[in-house]
Amino acid sequence: MYSVYSDGELLYSPDSTILGYSFSTAVVTYEINKAGSFEFTMASTNPSYGKMSKLKSIITIEDDDEEIWRGRVLDDEKDFYNVKKTFCEGEFAFFNDVVYPPYDYSTTTTTLQRFFNNLIKYYNQNASSYRSIQPGILDVAPPETSINWKSEDYSDIMTELSKLSSSFGGYYHLRRQNGISYLDYLSELSDVSEQEIVFGENLIDLTEYIDATDVYTYMIPLGKRDENGTRLNITSVNNGQNYIFSSIGEQTFGKITKVVSWDEVDDPTTLKNNADSLLSSVIEMATTIEIRAVDLKFLGVDVDRLKVGEFVHVVSEPHGIDSNFLCSKISLDLLEPEQSEYTFGLVFDALTDIQVSDAKKADDAYKVSIETSNAFNSFSGDAQNNYATIAALNALRSEVNSALDKIENFDPGKYATKDDLENYLTPEEARDMFVTRSLLNDYLTVDDAREQYTFVSDFEELKARVDRLEEGET
Repeated sequence: MYSVYSDGELLYSPDSTILGYSFSTAVVTYEINKAGSFEFTMASTNPSYGKMSKLKSIITIEDDDEEIWRGRVLDDEKDFYNVKKTFCEGEFAFFNDVVYPPYDYSTTTTTLQRFFNNLIKYYNQNASSYRSIQPGILDVAPPETSINWKSEDYSDIMTELSKLSSSFGGYYHLRRQNGISYLDYLSELSDVSEQEIVFGENLIDLTEYIDATDVYTYMIPLGKRDENGTRLNITSVNNGQNYIFSSIGEQTFGKITKVVSWDEVDDPTTLKNNADSLLSSVIEMATTIEIRAVDLKFLGVDVDRLKVGEFVHVVSEPHGIDSNFLCSKISLDLLEPEQSEYTFGLVFDALTDIQVSDAKKADDAYKVSIETSNAFNSFSGDAQNNYATIAALNALRSEVNSALDKIENFDPGKYATKDDLENYLTPEEARDMFVTRSLLNDYLTVDDAREQYTFVSDFEELKARVDRLEEGET
């Protein structure tokens, strides 16, 4: 069950919607090497409606007391009825706030580990304390890998981090531990989800597409120039060959060659490691599938939720798919989880030897996923007789939400109770005993009548007196 907070104050909770802590929409997006986003819509009746500050308020999302997303308010907009749509960016975007000064490592080189740590340290020295992010695990390349970069410009920390990933590949991963945020820089992702996504069970929709814009399957990596202007290559550490290739990539896309240069690398082993990592990531993200699926966790199955950066076993016989795919993006609908969408990269076979060394862990997780799938199959077979469809649930949820809206907008001061009504006339009784105001407008008021008319008895007495006077009587 998801809950959302702003600076520790409740914004949304399914248990507190009757108190006004409700959203009409709420979608959070996670994506590899990107900050991610969170968009939600709330009515002005929410008690925390006016308590958020742009760029300052920290928004957190919790799943059963575990924090699964952290970011800040970026912008908001209100409609005619003061319904507010709020846009938030993920914690990774905080690195845009701090500008790193010019530096020169062209003569006195530094190491990859020291450069990475210096970036994060400088960020923390110049950022607000509540946005602190500490350096985490770094295993993209040997930590002692030399960096001899030079920069004459001021650039934000995010730009410098992007330089690292462009040169060495890898993935940035933010994790929260004991109330502290850490930035890990990892060469490979190897965790395997215990869940399966299976056609006919929890797979709702699937779209496969290939982004061939930057695809290449062979790479000739080149390093720093020597005094003669000749670039370093990898022949001395690659069996005499100056190129590397991906067999999976070649089978999928054919032979496509690209030259990639690392001007700062002067070690052939480091150059080859960089090339292997970059080519692997290029191939992994070339073929993707977008899936609409139901996370088994939301169906009551005792498994961890699907996460970005994990490999998930996807099985769809009609599409010829039976492989582990890297989950690269999740668009999670907090209000209707079954509408969430998951984007996956290329198959598990495209992983490097580093990930293959984790085969035992993957195999164990795979067995758990099979057991989970079998449990779900049992659930699915009994579903027709004992469970309602998701469509029926959505229809009922819509009716409940409509009823809740009426309850939340109910003003007791505008209505009478049933007991109050017993002291009043029915419409039939009122018609018998009263006339309408429009009819009364056709009659004189008492004061008007006294001014314009006299009583009949007075008139008759005066008339009789006139008659006597006409006959000569007094």
